[in-house]
Amino acid sequence: MKRQRTEPRYKISLNVTIKGIDRDFKCETKDLSLNGIFIKTAHDFTHYDFLDLSIEVRPTKAEIEVLGEIVHTIPGYGIGLKFIDYFDNAKKMLEVIIEYAQNQNHK
Repeated sequence: MKRQRTEPRYKISLNVTIKGIDRDFKCETKDLSLNGIFIKTAHDFTHYDFLDLSIEVRPTKAEIEVLGEIVHTIPGYGIGLKFIDYFDNAKKMLEVIIEYAQNQNHK
């Protein structure tokens, strides 16, 4: 069964670090919503894996820390994740980024 998105995604390019047990992976977002993200990465991940993510917010270099579950993979290109948990003020920061992206799309 195909999963349906509950929130619109916005094309936004932010640096992301996928925190791994052995090493961290530096990647970039393709798009973002309040409930999920698509990350461009050539590294192969497995469906339904849980990943700790750190999303860098420019220009402040503040970081949004979230836990995501992989719900979509395109081998050699990227992964789609739905957010499972938001740490600290991550959800509020995502709301601000989404609002900014919405405003940019309406100009």
